[in-house]
Amino acid sequence: MTEICVFAESTITADEVCDILGDSVDVRPSVRCGDVLKAVLDGCKWIVIIDGSFEWTPSVWHKEILFALRQGVQVFGCSSMGALRAAELSEFGMIGVGSIYNAYNMAVVTSDDEVAIKFDKVSQESTIPLINVRLSLGDLSIEKNREIFQATKAIHYSERTWKKLHAVLSEADYRYLKREYRDFKKSDAIDCLTDLKKRFSLDSVPNRCVQWAETSAFKRLIELSTPRTVLFKNFLDLNRGNVLSQEPVEGLVKCRALELCKFIGIPPIYAQDLETFISKADARPVRFSKQGYDDCVTNFRIREGLVDKAAILNWCVDKNLETSVLPRTLDDYFEFKKSIYSTELASLITIKK
Repeated sequence: MTEICVFAESTITADEVCDILGDSVDVRPSVRCGDVLKAVLDGCKWIVIIDGSFEWTPSVWHKEILFALRQGVQVFGCSSMGALRAAELSEFGMIGVGSIYNAYNMAVVTSDDEVAIKFDKVSQESTIPLINVRLSLGDLSIEKNREIFQATKAIHYSERTWKKLHAVLSEADYRYLKREYRDFKKSDAIDCLTDLKKRFSLDSVPNRCVQWAETSAFKRLIELSTPRTVLFKNFLDLNRGNVLSQEPVEGLVKCRALELCKFIGIPPIYAQDLETFISKADARPVRFSKQGYDDCVTNFRIREGLVDKAAILNWCVDKNLETSVLPRTLDDYFEFKKSIYSTELASLITIKK
């Protein structure tokens, strides 16, 4: 397993990344929501965000980068999406590198569309990022530079090609821009990766004291990124001292605990943990309202694809569940899951070593 993960696609190729960091580096496509969290779960200790997807898919969340920093992972950003997130999270420990990062960090540039491009994965061709034009022209107080920049800016990022620029600029201005143009996104990426290479001899930084409030949305992201059985087992393992009791448990509760083990897909050795949990839940005056229970059942059936009675029966057979007590098992499951969600899910995930 590699400890270095680089999210790069349109700015710099995977081969070019490997030329700098070596063949063992894990180069992944443009980062999307959930990708940084997955990299942390995969055991990466160094993460570089260069390119990122947006518009057609949720972009990488700040929360997952904060989670990575909290775990002691060093996160670098440059060039494109990486420069944006680094400027936004530098005070929390994310490391920004390059002229584009500096422009955003110093609020010289505030619009995130300046790094946006349209990228064709087949031809590997992309449109021209406005930020490259801005930095190539330099001083925009000069009238000629300002006019070229404004004409370029007026073209939507998805259509900003050299052919389009040739059509809107005078021949002299077009030749001037072609002569001055530099690919700052790529040079920043090279500088960032070179900077990272120099740090390899350093030990990983300690876990940072990042201010943390786990939102329901981030809980959902963790749930989507981690097998539920892992969350369930880790929750029971973590709370074993608080859950287990010496109080005798009635036989019916023992049966319910074993049924719940089969339902959530964990070994029967966890039944004893669940017995006391079920007994304590039963002792509460109110578990779920009828409407709350019905809503949970509907959401569960949608997620599992249980569209009709036949699908439910087949699902029960696959899990060796007793259909006669399924409503009771569902109720126990919803109570158990509610308890898990009242804790910090980040404490329950397993990070590969």
